[in-house]
Amino acid sequence: MKKLIVLCLALPVLYAQELEVEGDLKVTGTVESATIDSMQAVIDSLKAQVSALQGGVSQRLIDLTIESGSSTNISELFPEYDLEWAILNIVFCPTSSGGCHFEYPWGQTVHKLVEENDSYAYTYNYSSAFWTNPEQGFDVGFGQVGTYTMKVLVTAQFPD
Repeated sequence: MKKLIVLCLALPVLYAQELEVEGDLKVTGTVESATIDSMQAVIDSLKAQVSALQGGVSQRLIDLTIESGSSTNISELFPEYDLEWAILNIVFCPTSSGGCHFEYPWGQTVHKLVEENDSYAYTYNYSSAFWTNPEQGFDVGFGQVGTYTMKVLVTAQFPD
């Protein structure tokens, strides 16, 4: 009988120690751990920070129909929005010779997409993206005279 009492008293002490398991462990019910709870709080905080940093930045694919050599700005492209900035990427150019490009009014081409060997490429000495603000005008060129429609990927803080 004494052995049974000692065994009953010793079991809780044995269970109070750390338990190491090799292999898979299946747990039913809930696992309560301050470490898990604090890690979840850190993850939730980081998710909130990432969301705040992104600040509603999204992308839109637009068709820009414009005459070669014309000037525009993002206020004219998006009159329904009050955009503070935008990054423009030409993703499709309808002309096979000369490519499509954005350039500053003083003639400096900064973003150009050309067709080479039946595929499109950004030329080596130009940026693959063009950053602009509402006041900054820019010219659009197609390498040949006429009115064309290019596809432009626009990244900006579009309001919901």
